[in-house]
Amino acid sequence: MTTSPTGPKTYPLVGSVPELLKDPFAYFFGAQREFGDVFRYRIGPRPLYFVAHPDDIKHVLLDNYKNYRKHSAYDKIKPLVGEGLLTSEGETWLANRRLAQPVFHRQRIAGFGQLMTDETEAMLNRWETSHADEAFDVSAEMMRLTLTVVGKALFSTDLSLEAREIGEALSFALEETNRRNLAPFSLPPNLPTPNNVRYGKAIGALDDVVYGLISERRRTSKEGGKDEGDLLSMLLDAQDADTGERMSDKQLRDEAMTLFLAGHETTATALSWTFYLLSKHPAVRRELLKEVDQTLEGRVATVADVPKLRYTRQVVDEALRLYPPAWMIGRHTLAEDRLPSGATLEADTDVSISPFVTHRHPDFWTNPEGFDPERFSPERPEQHRFAYFPFGAGPRICIGNNFALMEMVLTLTTVSQHYTLELVGGEQGKMQPKVTLRPKEGIWVKQRKR
Repeated sequence: MTTSPTGPKTYPLVGSVPELLKDPFAYFFGAQREFGDVFRYRIGPRPLYFVAHPDDIKHVLLDNYKNYRKHSAYDKIKPLVGEGLLTSEGETWLANRRLAQPVFHRQRIAGFGQLMTDETEAMLNRWETSHADEAFDVSAEMMRLTLTVVGKALFSTDLSLEAREIGEALSFALEETNRRNLAPFSLPPNLPTPNNVRYGKAIGALDDVVYGLISERRRTSKEGGKDEGDLLSMLLDAQDADTGERMSDKQLRDEAMTLFLAGHETTATALSWTFYLLSKHPAVRRELLKEVDQTLEGRVATVADVPKLRYTRQVVDEALRLYPPAWMIGRHTLAEDRLPSGATLEADTDVSISPFVTHRHPDFWTNPEGFDPERFSPERPEQHRFAYFPFGAGPRICIGNNFALMEMVLTLTTVSQHYTLELVGGEQGKMQPKVTLRPKEGIWVKQRKR
């Protein structure tokens, strides 16, 4: 039977915005319980569908993906990431994907493994003096670490001196993007409001860094400089197999900015939640430490060790289930479509899919709110493929997922060899669902040397 989805009552003019600003997860879970896995809601005058069932998600992201473009929320982030892989559509996206795909081949990505462990050990050496007896925000440390890694992997450049400026600029740009997404009505972006002016300055600061590095690399390449072996070199050398075209500076900037977001912000956020969960579940941490000690016997982890660290990877997978950094995915219908559930989605309407909500769907997960890495063990029955998609799914799956997973396993392993982290202070673990799912007010810990 074909049905037209209904949903919660909304306010005139602003729609569901007050509830979404207060607690989007309470709103989405409540609406799902009352109206089912497909329901309708509004942001201002704009209607949206929310889709939570894995069968329907598979249909939207894979089976009939050509009927769905990125929805209007992604337009709000284009001033930051431009027409990179995150936001581009159609032939532009396909051409960019073809150019970037070889850059993310597993063998190429594996070459960055030592960089990841070297930088993690450098961070730990700093902790010995800077955080010996005091509480610190591990999420801020993860932001600094992943920025350093992505800076060296992407540009062969140490961005640690610019870490604060870059971090503040990126944080504000993401906050402003989220504010614009939830605004019932949009003001012209060129109107000189305080937020628009600050937003322009934040993106300008990021552009200065990225374009400066691209310009320097172009110059050294012309002068016969060596191939640095980093992602920027690979992107500069990438050619479209059909046309022979290479990326322009604007394309390079857009892809680099997308990688900043994906390789810095989201990985740091995922690692922060992982340390939070381990500190709350000492039995899981003991099992992880046992595997790390037995596998490595005190030596530094390498890329070859990653497949052997099975339980560590299960911890990472379970942390990504509970706290997926990209907690919301958006699409837009080009034509009317009927989902496997029988619901009909109108043409020219936005669709919201939340990994956070589906990852906790009680029909597909036992004890969905619990932290249980064993659910990802080979011995457990395999879950529905589209009940778990922390990097998205289908043709638009995140191109850097293998880079992120390798970095998470190697970082978690290296830290665990030297320290356990204990939560300090009062209530922690509050979520800040902006563009990414950051921990609100950080994750404050004290280190305990092993």
